[in-house]
Amino acid sequence: MNLTNALLKLDREKLAMPKKKLEMPRLSKLLKEKTVFEIQGIGQEKLDEITDMATTIDMKTRDVNIDFIELKLAIICEGVKNPSFRDAALLEHFKVSTPYDLVKLMLTSGERDALYNEIQALSGYNSEVIKEVKK
Repeated sequence: MNLTNALLKLDREKLAMPKKKLEMPRLSKLLKEKTVFEIQGIGQEKLDEITDMATTIDMKTRDVNIDFIELKLAIICEGVKNPSFRDAALLEHFKVSTPYDLVKLMLTSGERDALYNEIQALSGYNSEVIKEVKK
């Protein structure tokens, strides 16, 4: 069977971005109940939008600068589906004005890095996305 015929048997739904559930042990301990975040990979169009948002170009020097803190926060806000860091009730309860502020308040820097890495892996940024075929 050729590759095109094999691909024609694949359901479109199976190509959706992968999802994963992750327990947040520190929050579980604080809440005295299992705290599970639901995350999902992010598509290329949205990742490009986030990268553009976090990138500035100095028009005089043509230097490109990426604000990696903003990039990580935006990817976490987009990739964490539950809880939503955009939830108005959470923002009001914790007396913060932006989803980024909520992420910074709620999660330690290590937790943020771990979530960012997991979301990036689900988005296809890992070492297992391609493999060389050797004869």
